[in-house]
Amino acid sequence: MMIIRFLNALFMSLLMATLMTLVVTAVNTGLEGGLLQRWISAWFIAWPIAFTIAFTFGELVRNLSNCIYKKIRT
Repeated sequence: MMIIRFLNALFMSLLMATLMTLVVTAVNTGLEGGLLQRWISAWFIAWPIAFTIAFTFGELVRNLSNCIYKKIRT
């Protein structure tokens, strides 16, 4: 199951870091020239952090979600 946990964290962190850094970079600095370079710079900082958080806390979040779902369902 460790490989599934790793892959889940990898894909979730790639998606979240990519979208969040692109949106935040565009909002903060505008869409004009140099956006790609600014975004990539932000992404290289954000992705390792996002992966570490997703891998470390993914199981806890999944368990919390299951617990809440069970309480709502009953």
